[in-house]
Amino acid sequence: MAGHAFIESFEDGTERVIAADKMVRLRLENVAAAKVFRLSRCYFGASRLALRAEVARKILPVPEALVFEADEYLFSMAAALGKSVILREALTHYRVHAGNLFLGAGASEAGERRKAKVIAALAEALRARLPSTGTPQVVIDTMLEIVDAEAAQLRLKLDGGWPWETLRTERTIYRVQHSDAPLKSRLFRTLSMAPALVLPAKWFYAGRRWLGAQSWYKRARKSAVPVPGFAKVEVREAEKMKNE
Repeated sequence: MAGHAFIESFEDGTERVIAADKMVRLRLENVAAAKVFRLSRCYFGASRLALRAEVARKILPVPEALVFEADEYLFSMAAALGKSVILREALTHYRVHAGNLFLGAGASEAGERRKAKVIAALAEALRARLPSTGTPQVVIDTMLEIVDAEAAQLRLKLDGGWPWETLRTERTIYRVQHSDAPLKSRLFRTLSMAPALVLPAKWFYAGRRWLGAQSWYKRARKSAVPVPGFAKVEVREAEKMKNE
């Protein structure tokens, strides 16, 4: 399977290149590789994904519940069935617009509920199918930790839950995505999560959504504590695979 960098094109005419620091080769045989994979999912999206026909035949059909996220089902299964590579070259444009099924789903409560249902179905389908690939269970659990957390986050936003559920979910997402964040960012994150200790989940997420929309808050974050980038995770087996 191959994925690659891409260029996000926005409706205002601006563009942004999303690329890995270097070419990455993966084989999902251990937890280290699974950690790299779960932070590299964007490079295997539908317009960036290429896989061998014989691999696709082993995976298909895609569960009907995945009206979007079908690409994540495909590339997660494919990654477990063989080698993967992520190229640094940006070989496609990805247009970001309101009509996008995945991005646009968050524009309304109905859309978010649809998105929550699909992500929960994705996690369920992968947990059912991945063991058949021979992938160790600890690797599967590592791969799907972020998918489970994303599904839980949407459920809490929409239906609420206990404060400890919010804390656990948010800590998991931050640990996976920003495990090497600088101390200043981690301290800010700890302080910003204090309301989650006492507020119902729906109130916490509504408050965070409101705050995130304020221009003064955006300016303050950008200048004082910028959002850290995704964690840099190395996999030693990558060097070995280059010679195969």
